[in-house]
Amino acid sequence: MSVDYCADVVLGTPGTAPVIAGVNYRRRPYTAAGLRFAFSAMHEQSRALDRDLHAARLAMVQFPQPPKKRPRYASVTFADNLDLIDYRQLAQMAAGTNELWDEMQEHAAEEARRTGTDDQDWWGRGD
Repeated sequence: MSVDYCADVVLGTPGTAPVIAGVNYRRRPYTAAGLRFAFSAMHEQSRALDRDLHAARLAMVQFPQPPKKRPRYASVTFADNLDLIDYRQLAQMAAGTNELWDEMQEHAAEEARRTGTDDQDWWGRGD
């Protein structure tokens, strides 16, 4: 499984640093820890791999749900001066998350088999 935290585009205008933007369409914005993780992944997926992008700024565009049915507007956060997570720690965090996800999926599959609600025929094929 692969997750991308940035778009396949670099934005910029002459005389300014390029911007690599990620987009979070969810109604709830990332927490500070979530932003730090996303920016760190964006760095590893772009700037760390391409020397031409080393000076690029990282940005996260989010669309938080405002109170009382007001229109949603984009909110942009930059990773300037943020202490990024190094690659090794990112890999450990992702591996830990994947292990938890696998355990949850296995538990759900066991529960479905136990209760007969797994939506599979006798040969293990879904509907």
